[in-house]
Amino acid sequence: MDRRRAELGEYMHHEISANKFYQDFILRVTIEGLRDTAGRIAGAITGATLESIYQVVLRIAPWNAPYNLGLRSVLFALATGNTTILKGSEYIPRCYWAIYDVLREAGLPDGYLNLLFHSPAEAASTIDSLVSHLLVKKINFTGSTGVGRIISATAGKHLKPILMELGGKASAIVLKDADLEQAARHCVQGAFLNAGQICMSTERIIVHESIASEFQDLLSHVIRKNFGTAYDTPAVVTSASASRNRDLISDAISKGAYQVKIFGDEYAHETETKIRPVVLGNVKKNMDIYS
Repeated sequence: MDRRRAELGEYMHHEISANKFYQDFILRVTIEGLRDTAGRIAGAITGATLESIYQVVLRIAPWNAPYNLGLRSVLFALATGNTTILKGSEYIPRCYWAIYDVLREAGLPDGYLNLLFHSPAEAASTIDSLVSHLLVKKINFTGSTGVGRIISATAGKHLKPILMELGGKASAIVLKDADLEQAARHCVQGAFLNAGQICMSTERIIVHESIASEFQDLLSHVIRKNFGTAYDTPAVVTSASASRNRDLISDAISKGAYQVKIFGDEYAHETETKIRPVVLGNVKKNMDIYS
């Protein structure tokens, strides 16, 4: 994987519009995870124990950080002797093929890792069939809370253990004694890395009222510096995602929120999938974007 960094980064760029910084970040943590996992497997004692329990493990992984979340979901299952089904996201087939190919090239025997794709229209029926299948003994899911509830209910019906990592509403708190320039830089990175499409992306910033105006100006400055051109404008994975984001913004503004003026022309360089970073103030609990 280390040797194929450039190739794997290109797959991320083409399929989820990941910029070079995000490509390098994901590949770095993925390679670190591979080395860490290899160092933890010793003597196959644990593997022999787990193999007798599960045998076939289903891993359902997301599109937003394919290499580290995809590999993380299968490494320990494979290392402990389980046959693994990896259901990759339908949005990024090339990235998930690359995961399979990297492990194949490293010597993983045929049949241990089985890669499965489907069309978006087949997602619900495919997942239901996999989770319900008699031979699947354990499920690992990373994705949205809504889909997690559905998969959890199906797994519970069949009394199958499931491990899930779901979405959240990550907040940052900026107090009056904070280093505001550093806080602004980290909040911008936390909010807009990979166009905000990370499960722990910063979605809500709570700022002490005494420094709110100064912090807002610093935040705007950092955003302008990093996202001022058409090339730097973040792209989300589908036009449907962009439409949903725009609907959330419109709903909030219609209920009393205000959009901070950052660029002068807030909508320059936007396309069906590209959206400039947006900062809203006066957000209340009755707005869809709050939750």
